[in-house]
Amino acid sequence: LAWSNAPPDTKSFAVTIFDPDGARGLGIVHWVLYGIPATTTTLADGGPPPAGSIGGINRTGKDGYYGPCPPHGDAPHHYVVQAYALDLAANALPPALNRDALIAAMKGHVLASSSMVVRYAR
Repeated sequence: LAWSNAPPDTKSFAVTIFDPDGARGLGIVHWVLYGIPATTTTLADGGPPPAGSIGGINRTGKDGYYGPCPPHGDAPHHYVVQAYALDLAANALPPALNRDALIAAMKGHVLASSSMVVRYAR
């Protein structure tokens, strides 16, 4: 995952991955990561999160990335990947926020955002 052209006042980034098709339409949070330093422009495939970033709570009740795993035979699920440029210092938010709490905490602090939707089925 990579991004560029963040607003000049960006102090940190946040990234979420959400599957709205999971849990029979109730949705599943696959990743919450925030406090990503403003100097970061990529998240490596399978690599550790950037130093200083904070892992939020995913569907398992723990931090970290939880990969896509739709049931066999389901139509492809939609995975919404969202990146936010924030005016918050990287250490401004407490650890262990879930997606809803992160979104609430970011209100009024998002300088720019971008998203993409990818599809996956097994």
